[in-house]
Order: sequence, then structure tokens, then C-alpha cells
Amino acid sequence: MNETEYLQKKAQFQNEMYTFIDRNHTRISNNSKRLCHFFELACYSRVLQYYRQQNFSISIRSPPPTNIFRFKATTSGIPNKYSFFRISRPSNLNDNKRIEYDIRSNMRVRSFYDDGDYIPDIVIAKASDNLDIQKIDNEDLISFCEVKYLRPHPEMLANFIGFVIELTPDLSVEPMDPQWIHPAPSLIVSGDSSPNVDSIRESMTNRYPVNFALNYENNSDGLIPSKKIPDRV
Repeated sequence: MNETEYLQKKAQFQNEMYTFIDRNHTRISNNSKRLCHFFELACYSRVLQYYRQQNFSISIRSPPPTNIFRFKATTSGIPNKYSFFRISRPSNLNDNKRIEYDIRSNMRVRSFYDDGDYIPDIVIAKASDNLDIQKIDNEDLISFCEVKYLRPHPEMLANFIGFVIELTPDLSVEPMDPQWIHPAPSLIVSGDSSPNVDSIRESMTNRYPVNFALNYENNSDGLIPSKKIPDRV
């Protein structure tokens, strides 16, 4: 990829996020030069778009100065130094009450089984006003996405299933709930797949409540709702 192609893709991915911020007053701070991080930013915006289609309102939570959206592109860094999005909408059970969730990037999440921590690329969690939050308790995790700026391969899909089992093994306990609106734990991959990968994907999605969004640079595969996660609403 030459420099012109790199700059075009970088602008394309970054501009997707401008759908959700005030373009006249807010700019994006992303110090990374790696295209995979800008693709992750684009995927972040597509998760927001998924929730917008579910009639959620979307607002920015950002440390001062609030006219800069600070994207956490890596696993390092103190979470309260970076921006995230709060989504909300009226509860189906009580129109006077709103349900709220936070969508964060590269945030630590505690394992379902022990005190080990994992860092998914995009995390959907119960809303928290704790400004010093360092990690998300497993019971507060709603769903998550892993993002890869690569072509998908069988080992990538298998590794993701391990991630799902470690963080959300309870996903498959309950039957499908038509009111559940969150995306399934998702592996989002930029490149298109091979017949072998397609065969493995079909088998895995029949066995696990997961979503493989492949060829996502061209947005050919979208996000899908998951099965209901018990006690995670």
C-alpha cells in the first residue's frame, strides 16, 4: 500500500466517526499511525450505528477539553483519560425510565471464571458514572467485539471462540429473547473470507451465539443480535 492509499483509507475510517460527533466543534485525537487502529475506530462507529438503528440516543463522554474525542487505540493508558459513548433509550417496561450503556474501546474486563483480565477492542457495558473506573466487572459486561485488520483464517475464528467462552459462557444458557437488542459477541474482520473459513463460520455460528462480521472494510457482513444474556440487562 502506497502513501496515497494509506491516507485515503485513514481518512475514510476516521470520517465514519464524525457521524457521531459535532464536526464543527470536536476533533478526533488518535496518535496512532497504524491503519488497524483507524479501522478499529471505524468499527466503533459502526457499533454506534447499530444502536442508532435500535433507537438509542448517543452522547459523548470525554475528559476536558471536551472538544476533543480521545480514542483509546491500544491496551495501555488510563481509561479516564479517554473518551467513550453513552447510549440510552426508554425502557420497554417503564417509559419513564431510561436504560443506559457505555461503549468503550480497549477496556479491561474481568473473566467470568476468575480474577484474570482481558481487553476486548470494543466493550459494551452497563453505564457507570465512576470516573476512575479501571476495569469492568464481568456481571456488568453486555457484549464485546474484537477487530482485526486482516483476512480471516480458521485459527482466528477458533481463538475468538476461546475469548467468548472466557468472558460470556452464559450466552448459550437462555433461549433466544426477541427483546434482546445487543449485538452478539463479534469478531469483526476487514478482509473477505475463503470457502474453508465460510464453512467453519457456519458451523461455529450454529454452535455458539456469536457473530462473525467478515469483509467489514466493505461492510458486507453486518452485526446481528445475540441470545439474551441472563442477568446482564
